[in-house]
Formats: sequence, C-alpha cells, structure tokens
Amino acid sequence: MDKITKRVLARNYLVTGYAKKKRNKMRKLLILSVAFLLSIVLCVDNGSSAEKQNRNNQKQTVAPKEVPASEMIQKKTASSYLTVPFDPSIQKIPVPYQGHDIEQVYESFDRRKNAERKDEFETTEQFQRRLTEQAGEPLYGSVTQDSILAFVVSPNSEYNADSQTLTISLSTSAVWKSAQIDNSRLALKIKSGEVIKDKSIGQNAYGARVEIEKTHAKGFELAIHNQSNFETEKVLDENMRRLSERPESAKLPADFFEQIKKTAFVHKIKIASKEARAMKDKLSALILAKPTIPYISYGAILREATFKDPTEFFSQMYYVDVDLFEIWLYNKQTGEILAKIKSK
Repeated sequence: MDKITKRVLARNYLVTGYAKKKRNKMRKLLILSVAFLLSIVLCVDNGSSAEKQNRNNQKQTVAPKEVPASEMIQKKTASSYLTVPFDPSIQKIPVPYQGHDIEQVYESFDRRKNAERKDEFETTEQFQRRLTEQAGEPLYGSVTQDSILAFVVSPNSEYNADSQTLTISLSTSAVWKSAQIDNSRLALKIKSGEVIKDKSIGQNAYGARVEIEKTHAKGFELAIHNQSNFETEKVLDENMRRLSERPESAKLPADFFEQIKKTAFVHKIKIASKEARAMKDKLSALILAKPTIPYISYGAILREATFKDPTEFFSQMYYVDVDLFEIWLYNKQTGEILAKIKSK
C-alpha cells in the first residue's frame, strides 16, 4: 500500500469516526429532548388532573344543603322588602328583616283603583269581567289582595322589677277620614314619609306681619278594621307617661291623662331583670294582616297658623285597610319568635 492510499484511508477513518461521534451526540440530544418534552406533558396533565380534582372537592365542600321552599323565599328577600306573600309557617324570622313595604302596597292599590273606572266604550259586562280578572292579578311580585302581609314596627316596652314583668305595647291612633275621625277603625303607623319645613311671611287685617313656620308631613299607616277581635288596653305613650310623673302635672285637670290615653295592643312576659335588660333594645314586632275593602283610604289634618301661634301644620295619612291576622314579637338580632298575639 502506497503512502497516498494510506493517507486517504487514514483521512476516511478520521472522517467516519468524527461522523459517528456526531451522530451519537445528536442521538443523545434527541433522546434527552424527547424525555424532557414527555416530562412536561406528564406534569401538565398531572397538574390539570390535580386542579380538576381540587375543584371537584371544593364543589363538593360548598354544595348547599336542601332548604324548604318557604324558608328559601324568606331568606332570599331578607335583606330587602318582601315581594312574595308572608309565610306564617316559618319558625324563625330571617335577620335582617324588613317585611313588606307599606308604601309600595298603597301605590299598587292606588294604581288599581285608578284603573277601575269604566271606559265610555266599554260595556257593563266587559267592565265587570275586567274587574274580576284584575282582582286575581298580583299587586306586585307575587303579592295579591288576598295575601298575608307583614309589616315591621318597633314596640314600646316597660319593665316592672317588683313583678318581674316586661310589658310590650303597640299604641294606635285615630283614623282620619278626610278631615273627620272614623271611630270604626284603629290606625297603626308603619312608615313616616318625608317632612317638609318652610317659612313664609303672613299679614293680618291690620297690616301686622309675622313669620310663619310651615310643616308638611305624611305617613303610611294600617287602618285596622277588626280591632275588637283582639285584647287592647288604654295606655299613655312614653312621653306622656314621663310628663305624668313630674310634680307640675298636678296643675293639669284631673282627667287630663285619661283623655289622652291611646288604645294599644299589649302583651306581658314574665322574665328576670337581667334577661329583660338584655332583651329590651332587641325587641321588634311583626304585624301580620290581610287587605280588606276599601283596601286604601286617605285622611288629613290641617292646623292653620294664627298671629299668636304662627305655626302651620299639615299632615297627610295614607292608609292600607286591613284585617289583623296576628302580631309576632321577636328578637330582631337573632330572629327568635318570643310570642304571638292572636285574636280572642
């Protein structure tokens, strides 16, 4: 073998060896790359599976328990006014609780009343059929004219430490029909409306001028028709009771305080002083009632200003006419029902 041939073979050997080394190196890199990619895929898959499992576990953890339909309705509307009939079968009042909005009830009946006028192009038969259909329709939400309504009020309470008795009362007032008192019904204030105060200059026949203070107030009240079905008492409201305890009250007529006593729904609870002290500020009352004809009514009081008393007062009362169903006394912080005042 000549030198040239040896050199060529040696060169080919070197090239071939180098190529083999390079191919081996590339093969190793390829194997490592594939292994790396597989490990990423497996990690992602495992992570996704773990995440899915965690989500499933979380869903199982927070899955709600089955709640009775009536209780669900009450809870759903606990933070706002009710738009469904009150359910008298509930065992606890949701907290917080607002009941029905008397203003919304009044306005719904008022709209219906305006629609009850017979159109000139409507026959009597068509008119009567329309009234019948309207009577079955909801006032708003699912509240109808036959629903039990619930209104929240704050009762008065007084504790007698000697007899260990907490007396809870709801004072009523007269119902005004236009500008006259209607003694056939009792009014229970539920909601105070806006109060507008204004001033103006008045002048008498002699040209004397005086500044007149004007107050215009309105409120929404229940006009109770069946008050005789419930036990009531004549009581003084808290301000008058305090006045009666002052020495200067001796100068008033003997029957003054008897004349101003108000009719009230009263309930007495035997309770120790410690528990009564803790309960007193947590008391609330739920007035349960059903609308009755004429459904809504209106009254007003006007006290005109005089030169000696330059104050004018105009009060408007918007009544929802009802038959009282029951009165529930409850703890407004816990929702516990303490007592139910029922008809005789």
